[in-house]
Amino acid sequence: MLLLLLGLTAEATAQTVPTLKVEVPTVTEGETGTITFTLSQESTQTISFDMDIQPGFGPSAASADDFSRPLIFAITFAPGETIQTTTVTAIDDNIAEQTEGIRLLLNNLRATDATIDSTTPPDAGVRILIWNISILDNDSLITITADDTPIAEGTSASFTITANPPPTDDLTINLTVSEDETDGQNFIASGDEDSQTVILPAGAGSVTWTVATDDDNTAEADGAVTVTIDSGTGYEAGSTNTATVNITNDDPYVLSVTLDTDEGTEGNSGNFTDAATLTFSIDPPRPQAAAFIICLGGTAERGSSADYQITGYTGGGPRDGCSLGLLSVLGGPLDTDSSFSSQIRINGDHRFEDDETVIVSLQRRISGSATPADVVISDTAGSVTYTIRNDDR
Repeated sequence: MLLLLLGLTAEATAQTVPTLKVEVPTVTEGETGTITFTLSQESTQTISFDMDIQPGFGPSAASADDFSRPLIFAITFAPGETIQTTTVTAIDDNIAEQTEGIRLLLNNLRATDATIDSTTPPDAGVRILIWNISILDNDSLITITADDTPIAEGTSASFTITANPPPTDDLTINLTVSEDETDGQNFIASGDEDSQTVILPAGAGSVTWTVATDDDNTAEADGAVTVTIDSGTGYEAGSTNTATVNITNDDPYVLSVTLDTDEGTEGNSGNFTDAATLTFSIDPPRPQAAAFIICLGGTAERGSSADYQITGYTGGGPRDGCSLGLLSVLGGPLDTDSSFSSQIRINGDHRFEDDETVIVSLQRRISGSATPADVVISDTAGSVTYTIRNDDR
């Protein structure tokens, strides 16, 4: 009877098959996860099965470039062993993306060697068993938007930099700060231009970046400050990776007139001859045209048979308080729009007369296309006087 009981016990022990627990990790980019295979009990025989790690299926599947693994394609338990492990590493790629999937595949596990533990069932498969492993992204998608625009010079340009998702650690973001210098503008304060960095604190979804601008008392065209998200570690620049704040110049454009010589002798030719060059200019160059009035005065008479002419202009009359005004414009998109020249031409004669003067002054236009508010007449170069010396005695 005792021998029979011993025989039954031995047979029961021989028929007990261990269970295999398969524990897979969730792996964050840049980290290594451990896959653990655990037998519920020791076995007196060698237990071996095939194993592989492959990209997953579907739109969220990782590619082969997203992970690495040891070149192990079989797991073997020697008699008496109960734990075996292997690893998988998620590659840190600096690309903001969704959670991706890879697959652990088990094949050729004989039912007489071990059965799968019910606490860690496969996600799919019958002959080839499949466990899904998730790769978590550690990169934020960084975008930037401009806050208030336009702003006046001297005011800081403000930008909001947003991270999705918020970083788990402090994140250093690389920036390039630039400005529109097409017309010689220079608004950005020293030290705030070119390459910059901003730190987005751990857990923060956004941070504000400001660029100081100078109130420089220099007349210049309106400008713009642009901040661009550059590439870096731990994030990807989104499609909205550039933002611009327009800057309004608050210093006036100045109209002026100069004369290359202030007097000349009339002569006796009986014809008009070039005597002096008038140069009209607006500084700095204004991108849009500005109307103004050239006001003529003095004792000399203008006309085709009088004392002088101004080249490029005919007609003229009372305009906005000027008894003899000529309409003109300066400014525009071209370099040549910021200045022009005209000649004072003298009519030589044989008359006995006093010396005469030609006074050319600039005046704002009030009626019609009025002179813009940001354009002023120069305090020191808004008027010139040319003297015609009589040489008949």
